[in-house]
Amino acid sequence: MNSPIFSKRAFEKFTREELDLYMDTFVEESSNVDIYDFKYRNNAVLNYNLEDKLSNIKAKTLVAISSDDIYYSPEFDAYPLKDKIENLEIYVFDAGDFVYNDDYLIFINLFLDFLEEFKK
Repeated sequence: MNSPIFSKRAFEKFTREELDLYMDTFVEESSNVDIYDFKYRNNAVLNYNLEDKLSNIKAKTLVAISSDDIYYSPEFDAYPLKDKIENLEIYVFDAGDFVYNDDYLIFINLFLDFLEEFKK
């Protein structure tokens, strides 16, 4: 199990047994991770700021973001990009539409529509 695929609401709906299983799996998987690799990657992300370069993006850009992600939010991670990337389209979705139903059709159609103009 990988926590980024679950929304906040998903965790709220887990039973105690499901949470225990999730945590056991998380601990087991984490024991195989090199802690220094994780630390250096985290430091690189925290110390490398591309914000001043975002205005250089001229291509049409699509950002798809969940409204209830546990790590990223539209308010702090997508909407601020509107002022920095000229031709940006933001699509906010409900993770429950595809995580719980395995319905990825919304993304297929979203990506096809977005890429349609590039076929010309």
